[in-house]
Amino acid sequence: MQIVEAHSDPDLIRGYRKDIIKLLEQPSDDEARPCLGCTLVCPTCGSKSCSCKCSISCEDAPQMMSSEAVDFPIEANIVPLVYALNCLRLTQPCWSCEGHNDHAGELKRPPRVWFYTQSMTYPDLIAELLSDLDIAGRLSLAWHVCLVRWEDGPNITFSIEPKIKSRSKPELMGMRRDVQIIAENLMTSMKKIRTNVFIRSIKCSKHRPWEENINPIRLFEPGLAIRNAGARHYGLL
Repeated sequence: MQIVEAHSDPDLIRGYRKDIIKLLEQPSDDEARPCLGCTLVCPTCGSKSCSCKCSISCEDAPQMMSSEAVDFPIEANIVPLVYALNCLRLTQPCWSCEGHNDHAGELKRPPRVWFYTQSMTYPDLIAELLSDLDIAGRLSLAWHVCLVRWEDGPNITFSIEPKIKSRSKPELMGMRRDVQIIAENLMTSMKKIRTNVFIRSIKCSKHRPWEENINPIRLFEPGLAIRNAGARHYGLL
C-alpha cells in the first residue's frame, strides 16, 4: 500500500512562521521583568520596572509569580520551571506543584507545571526540547507535554510533567533535579535564537530567508531542540 504524502497547508505554514517570529520578538528577562505585576523597587537602580535583578534564582520570584503570593507562593523546587515559562511570555503558567512523597516515602504527586497558550507551536517546541534532553541522557526520567484542557476560548491548557510508568518507583529528588535542568535549557535555548539578525533574515524574504548573507542556522548551537524545531518550520532542516 502506498502512503500518500501529507498535504502542507500554506495557511498552517504561515501560522507557524508567525508564531516563531512572535516568540523571537519577546523580550528576555534581561530586557523586561518576566513576573506579571512585579513592581518591587530595585536595590541597584531604584526603579520599579527595570530587570537588573531578574533571574531564575530571584528570591522574590515565588511570591511575584503567584496569584496568591501571601498564602500560596510558588513552591521552591518548581520555581525554576515556572520562571522559565514566564520568560517565554507566550506560555503563561497557571498551576504548579514541586512534587511530594507520602509518609512512607513513596511518590504521591510528581512535579508538574500547567500553562496556558494560544498556539500549538509553543508546546511543540517545548516537547522537542524535552525529547532532546531525554535522548542526551540528561534527565532521570523522560518528560513530556500533555494536553490538560481545551475549552471554548483562545487559551489551551498544557502540562509539563514526567512520564511515570506503571510499577516504576521514580525518585522525587531526581525529578526535582530534572526541573532545574529543563528550566535552564529552556532559558538558554530561547536566548540563543532571540537575536535581531535572525528576525531580519526571516523577514527579508517570504520564501527563502536563508539565502541572505547571514545564515541564521549558524546562530544556533548544535542539538538545541528549539533550534531544530524553529529551523524545521522555516525549511532550514
